[in-house]
Amino acid sequence: MADSTEILDLLHQISGKVDRLAEESAIHTRILEEHSRILGEHSRILGEHSRILGEHGRVLGEHTRLIGTMQQDVLHIRTVQESHTHLLDSHTQLLNVHSATINILLQDVRTLRGAVIDVSKEVAKREVITPGQVVVLHEDLNRLHFQVSEMAVRLEVIEVQTRH
Repeated sequence: MADSTEILDLLHQISGKVDRLAEESAIHTRILEEHSRILGEHSRILGEHSRILGEHGRVLGEHTRLIGTMQQDVLHIRTVQESHTHLLDSHTQLLNVHSATINILLQDVRTLRGAVIDVSKEVAKREVITPGQVVVLHEDLNRLHFQVSEMAVRLEVIEVQTRH
């Protein structure tokens, strides 16, 4: 059997090792507590990031919706612009037709003016004007009056359409 000194010496060694293990255990416990605290902080930060990411997703969805609305508005504006361009082309064509008609009417006015001057000269000379000449002048004047009135209405319609 081992003597008591050896046992005491072994007990003393075991006691030293137990003390060191207790110290190391305390250190490991503090390290685990610090890691646990850091892990908790990381979890809190991760939760905050998740909340921010969710908010960004909501904003992105709203922006996507707004972009879709703006794209529809742009398509509508293009459609309206094409319609207005078509109307403008139509009005330009109508104005060209009316311009040609006005030129014809101006020629008729000049012709009638010449005829009226001729008639007034014949009346001044006291020459006789035939009833047929009077009827022709009367018909020409009526036709010219009708065409001028019709042109005035057409031009007024175009002006109203152009304003809108």
